[in-house]
Amino acid sequence: CEVRRVLIGLTVVLLTAIASPAFSQVDFLFPHGFAAGDVTATTAVLWTRREPPLEVTVEVSPDRRFETMAYSATATPTAERGGMVKVVATGLLPATRYHYRFLLGGVVYSEIGTFVTAPPAEAREDVRLAFSGDADGTHVDGAPAHSFALLDAVAAERPDVFIVIGDTIYADSRLANRPARTLAEYRAKHLETRSIPAVQRLLRATSVMVIWDDHEVQNDFDRETVDPARFAAGRQAFVEAWPITEQAEGRLYRSFRWGKEVEVFVLDLRSYRSRQASKTPAC
Repeated sequence: CEVRRVLIGLTVVLLTAIASPAFSQVDFLFPHGFAAGDVTATTAVLWTRREPPLEVTVEVSPDRRFETMAYSATATPTAERGGMVKVVATGLLPATRYHYRFLLGGVVYSEIGTFVTAPPAEAREDVRLAFSGDADGTHVDGAPAHSFALLDAVAAERPDVFIVIGDTIYADSRLANRPARTLAEYRAKHLETRSIPAVQRLLRATSVMVIWDDHEVQNDFDRETVDPARFAAGRQAFVEAWPITEQAEGRLYRSFRWGKEVEVFVLDLRSYRSRQASKTPAC
């Protein structure tokens, strides 16, 4: 009956709330972790995923105890966006370390993530960048084929920004039974990777700037010859899966300043790519 279902739900929430510190609420309540990205001097895109329609609140604070609140907002995940929750935190201070967490259903908190905002445009400041790409998070027999243990060493370097330079999934991995072709299948590929503990730990430790490449859709694809439905599905799943700025006309290329001396250009080398020369009569 309805009363019994409510009581069971409350019991689960209470057990989670009183669990020991060793119990990971992220694993249970946020199985795909959370992330911050496209950070500027005053804003950050914050991401997580939950099954709809339970409300998710994000809190941002300059102190780890969250005694001072810099930003807070509530969003409701929807099935149309794959349960993705993406919030743009505004009004932040430049060159400041912030901590953030998600609150599920107004009751239970996630673990805590952190990011650093960019310095003011006129400031000459050092920046520590880390980068990598090509992450095949395919699961075989229910477990990740790769642990990505190296990412723990990256997190230990405490980079200000981690740049993900494409192939954030392998939609056509040889480890899988068949390549992804539908929106649901592309979403599942992203969630496979995001469930890997080392990936989650890195994303909690710093912010990201993310670019896509061919394996988010199909190996070596170009816009002229790729199946339009497959392109659209792969692109939508990518945008849903990362804390990236959603721009007019669906543009993925963008740039970010880090003080006076650094500007990062995030390119899009797939959406406008012409047919490969090897596929033309001239070759």
